Amino acid sequence: VAADSRFKLKSSWRAVDAGNVGGLVTQNYAGAVSDGRFIYFAPYDHGVVLRYDTQAPFEDATGGWSAYDASTTDGLPAVAFREAVFDGRFVYFVPAHLPAAHGVVLRHDTTLPFSSSASWSAYDAGNTDGLTSKGYVGAVFAGMFVYFVPYQDTAGGYHGIVLRHDTRGLFKANTSWSAFDAARRMVPSGLRATWWMSACTMGRSGWADVPVDSPAPTEAPEAAAVVVAPSGGGSASGGAEAFRASVRAS
Repeated sequence: VAADSRFKLKSSWRAVDAGNVGGLVTQNYAGAVSDGRFIYFAPYDHGVVLRYDTQAPFEDATGGWSAYDASTTDGLPAVAFREAVFDGRFVYFVPAHLPAAHGVVLRHDTTLPFSSSASWSAYDAGNTDGLTSKGYVGAVFAGMFVYFVPYQDTAGGYHGIVLRHDTRGLFKANTSWSAFDAARRMVPSGLRATWWMSACTMGRSGWADVPVDSPAPTEAPEAAAVVVAPSGGGSASGGAEAFRASVRAS
């Protein structure tokens, strides 16, 4: 769609059937992210990543569209994701359910060919810091970290375990990953820090399910992230608890 005053004009809209790209079944996606040129679609109940080249004709499903089956990357079940996030080089796909909650994070190196297996890697972060860090519904890149938004756990309930990846470390090293049970830590406050749905960055301060501090002028810039639970973990009474934490890029 054209991003101007022609929003309501029928002629501003286009559609394409990208459901069979490269001989693969490319259907059912849950979220997308751009690296500045390409748009990557997160597979919802499978592992086929769909990509669109914004410099190619949108309606040509055989030209600007491509697909890659990442479902067995590094010998892990890399399927079922909700949203994706870009850190300036890598695209991370957020682990959701298959159908049970899982913690396999899929990563693509955008500096390498999309169809090359060398550009893909996977890591099972489902047991980080001794916590069941599985079942997420989005992520945000803030500072030097990727934060994963908690959603449903392996029992089908809602959890508040925030998962974080330090992009300065090795992707497959457990030292590059950490987890924090915000639900348990927030219990004394009487808030239900579970069932968040999204996150966003907000410069050097803000609300979050993850990050931010105001650094001294000589320190590296930092970012904030926000996660809001629109309906309080599925309770009838609803809720909209937001959680803010601080992060320092050190």
